[in-house]
Amino acid sequence: MPLSVRCPGCRKKLGVEDACIGERVCCPHCDREFEVEAVSFSSGAIEQALRVESSIPDERPQVQETQAADPNRLQSDFGKDTKTFGRFQIRSLLGEGAYGTVYRAFDPVLDREVALKIPKFSGDLERRQERFLREAKAAARLRHPNIVGVYESGKIGDASYIAAEYVDGRTLSMLIEEGLPTFDETARICTALAEGLAYAHDHGVVHRDIKPGNVLMDSEGQPQIADFGLAKRLDEDATMTTEGGILGTPAYMPPEQARGQLEKIGPASDQYSLGVILYEMLTGKRPFDGPPHQIIARVAGNDPPPALRSLRSSVPRDLEAISLRCLEKDPARRYRDVRALAEDLQRWRDGRPVRVRRTSELEYLFRWGKRNPVLSLSLAITCGVILAAIGGAFTTVVVRLQEQQSELSQAQSTANQAEKISAIRLAENYCDKAIALCKAGEVDRGLMWFVEGLKTVPQEEKELAGMLRMNISAWYPELHPSTLLMKADGPVLTISYSPDGKHLAYATNSIQIIDPKNGKLLFQSVKHPSRIYRIAYSPDGNWLASGCDDGTIRLFETKKYGLISELKGHTSWIQCVAFSPNSMVLASGEANGAVRLWDVAQSLPKGEPLITKGYGTAVAFSRDGKLIAAGGLEQKIRIWDVETGQPSGEPISVPAFNNIHHILFSRRENELIVSVHYQVLFIDPTTGKETSKSLPHQDVIYNTEISQDGRVIATAAEGGCAFVWDGSTHARKGIALKHYHDVRQVSLSPDGQNLATCSLDGVVRVWKVERKTDGHVSAQTAQGLTNVGFDQSGKHFWTTTRDGRCRVWKSEDGTLVSDNMTHTWWPDGFVTFDNDRKSVSGGRDGFLKIWKFPDGAPIKSFNFDKEVIALAISPDRRMLAYSLRDRVPFTVYPKTGEVRFLDLQTLEPIDTKLEHPGTVKGIAFHPTEKMFATGCDDQIARVWNLNTSSVVIETMKHDGIISDVKYSRDGKTLITCGLDRVVHFWNSQDGSPVKSILEHPGEVYMTSPSPDRNLLLSGGPFQGSLLWSIETGRQIGPPLKVDRNYFSIVVGVFHPQKPIAVLAQGDGKIRLADVPADLDMEIPAVELAIESATGLRLENSVIRRLSVEEHRSVVERLKELDRNPLSQ
Repeated sequence: MPLSVRCPGCRKKLGVEDACIGERVCCPHCDREFEVEAVSFSSGAIEQALRVESSIPDERPQVQETQAADPNRLQSDFGKDTKTFGRFQIRSLLGEGAYGTVYRAFDPVLDREVALKIPKFSGDLERRQERFLREAKAAARLRHPNIVGVYESGKIGDASYIAAEYVDGRTLSMLIEEGLPTFDETARICTALAEGLAYAHDHGVVHRDIKPGNVLMDSEGQPQIADFGLAKRLDEDATMTTEGGILGTPAYMPPEQARGQLEKIGPASDQYSLGVILYEMLTGKRPFDGPPHQIIARVAGNDPPPALRSLRSSVPRDLEAISLRCLEKDPARRYRDVRALAEDLQRWRDGRPVRVRRTSELEYLFRWGKRNPVLSLSLAITCGVILAAIGGAFTTVVVRLQEQQSELSQAQSTANQAEKISAIRLAENYCDKAIALCKAGEVDRGLMWFVEGLKTVPQEEKELAGMLRMNISAWYPELHPSTLLMKADGPVLTISYSPDGKHLAYATNSIQIIDPKNGKLLFQSVKHPSRIYRIAYSPDGNWLASGCDDGTIRLFETKKYGLISELKGHTSWIQCVAFSPNSMVLASGEANGAVRLWDVAQSLPKGEPLITKGYGTAVAFSRDGKLIAAGGLEQKIRIWDVETGQPSGEPISVPAFNNIHHILFSRRENELIVSVHYQVLFIDPTTGKETSKSLPHQDVIYNTEISQDGRVIATAAEGGCAFVWDGSTHARKGIALKHYHDVRQVSLSPDGQNLATCSLDGVVRVWKVERKTDGHVSAQTAQGLTNVGFDQSGKHFWTTTRDGRCRVWKSEDGTLVSDNMTHTWWPDGFVTFDNDRKSVSGGRDGFLKIWKFPDGAPIKSFNFDKEVIALAISPDRRMLAYSLRDRVPFTVYPKTGEVRFLDLQTLEPIDTKLEHPGTVKGIAFHPTEKMFATGCDDQIARVWNLNTSSVVIETMKHDGIISDVKYSRDGKTLITCGLDRVVHFWNSQDGSPVKSILEHPGEVYMTSPSPDRNLLLSGGPFQGSLLWSIETGRQIGPPLKVDRNYFSIVVGVFHPQKPIAVLAQGDGKIRLADVPADLDMEIPAVELAIESATGLRLENSVIRRLSVEEHRSVVERLKELDRNPLSQ
């Protein structure tokens, strides 16, 4: 049973096991040991009961925090303090999903406990917030004893929230798992639920996801309906619901919902789900079980649920009749409403006759015939055959039997098609869940759902399966794969690689030396009297020092790890140890603030203690070994001369309320890396000023390490996470590295390729952090980039910038070929023709210029009294189209625009003009026909007949200026994008919309269809170019970026022949990047690779952590394969 106690040192509230009463425990915040004397039961027990995500069985340490365990799951809007959200004080994590997290919190204003729901929005923020607001409004209208009440909803900063009633109890699903309740108790609970639903329906709200997991049982045994996450108001616009989508939980889903008939979902749908609950409470089984897609197919089909008494003969017949009435396939055959259901249940409890009529044998036969028309017809025909045989009509019967066989085949085909459709929808739902998780930073869990989708999708659905595979290969590089998982005999506070990287040492009450590649135990030191706080290898690899809370430092040689000496003199426990660069001096810091230096060779003190004020937690030598820095709770960094012991300069203060947890001298000259409460600071030790931007965290940072080449920084933090950062840009690299409890130390391998972490959960892990990178070329052009693209062969790429220059670069190595094609005002378009021997550029200076390509020698130019805005070249490279607009002030939109044409063989204008009521920013030739498309700032896309220069389609509208138009490679689809943040797909023959629109987080400036695959790149000011599957309408992988730290315009264009794209951002940085591959993967091998990398497993729709033994088995099985299918 979880208990609550406060640390007498830091006064923070901790959760402990009841077995700790009378025992000494250690506070994970201040490391103080104390005896648990008086405790009180924690109402946070609901956190454990709700089973958020199961961990390694029986391997959690006894001391646990009651705060939220994973800072990566809190919204960024929380700021640095994850313990509060606005006025609410976060107590514990109650539950989470892809779209939201629920915390137990305290409202100090109204002095009450609340359940605080905070969404994780991804994709279209406005629509996600609209859905969340709908949920809040739906729930806020309801006040009933059997419905969890909503106190308020609103926003704090950019984060939305709902504050609801906190129910201290367990879910109905847990009650059922513990054992079936009595029949009377079952009827009582379902009566109460029906009354709550009746109240909701009276107020125009349908829940749509009634299941035992969404029913909370309070301390008095009363059920309360929670989580109106899929709630639908009966007066709500139908467009607010995902068209054709399956929302809800398959086993409790009504047939109309399983069929995607969203217009039919209503109060009767909730009644069906409640009927499933009643069925499950009476029999211990659900009406339909199995893989989710099979459940959906059976629910949507004609299969009846098994009779309850066939599963449990003691079920009262009246309760069986009530349950089966709720489970009727046709909503009209169920109870007229849930209030009638509640009344019938109460009648049974009172011993009165129920109103529902039991189904007679004759009616069973009639219904069976309706559900199985082919088989019933077969029986009828069989009887007819006998009679016909008697009557001599055998020939007619044979013909009818053939017809019956045909009907039977057709019925089987229909059933197979229904199962296929349900499998497709379920795979799409898995994919959407995976994408949402990945965008929310939980890539490890998202990959598990991608694999589940891949296992579910029918083999013939090539586009959907390909999109899932591409997403796996695109998101996998965001992981830091776990290569080793070890279980220690207690909490692990310290870990260190040996200087040669061959050994990995970690410590509990003794030091274990393992091979970091396979976890094999190499040596084990003598057991220490108490816990070891810190270990450190000497740079020459000859020594290993340990600091223990008995105040003694022990020195080991590293050939056999024998104990050489014990260094005594400290009066309190050792917090930190560090060797000088020449390995001759050892520094140690103790809890009372004293720092001592030791002569390693003689095992004697070196000089007098160096005194800091307050708790001493960090020591570090400078790179030349002449200085030593120390710090702690004093919130000051003190530096001394090692030889003289004299202070070197004044103490350096860190920001207020920031205790110092770790100090490290950077690889750079004159820079300290200092870990304080919620950030890592980079400080000049001579001036005390910060030298570069800090690394922000949402929890206390215990330790920071930097690789020898300075490329990688790693941090260990409270809350069960370690993080990896780029040493140059200070950008986060990949997702958090997760443990179950605080990560106390990290250690980078000497080559910077691997990271070892240790935690209070007693687990040691090794992760791969530096892997093969993109490997393609990069370049830097001038700022103000306006366009980018490849020549026809792909041997060169070009850029246009606001300095008026068109530059050409080699695709092979990024070498600049020429930059002498210039305009006096910036060019917007550039294309090549004549087998890449010539090029043309158009600029806002009114010039259209022809050049030799790639050297840029001028050939011919045309001057207009208008601005040249866009260029397009015909598929045969013989005709150029260019759009013109009037020169007007920057803040004024021109009222007219036009498109003209140029013969590229004669370099003479063509007498054709397409006039528009505004600027034409997007133009495109049809790949095969004499058709031409334009996108105008009047928000309309048009298709023109080039033979007649007339508009043939003018019905394709956006809600904002259209910025680009493109034809698909087969010419059947016209793709348009605009400032309304969407990409549309239109039938190029009639202008009708096809496929789903692609919603973006910002304005879309340009698109690029893949020349050989059904893919699309879109670019704009949304932190990267987005890659899409055109057929499925879903995003593939994270945004493609040039620079992780750059958040402005990023555009991308596909290479004409290779699976790469050129990416360019507004500051002029350019990079050629790989497009995620549609790998030919064997699904079991991919699943194995992801389990190995994440340490997770998805079973029965629940993700759980692998045990140490399971992870070792997975790793070994993966090694047996020829290669890791996801290796970089």
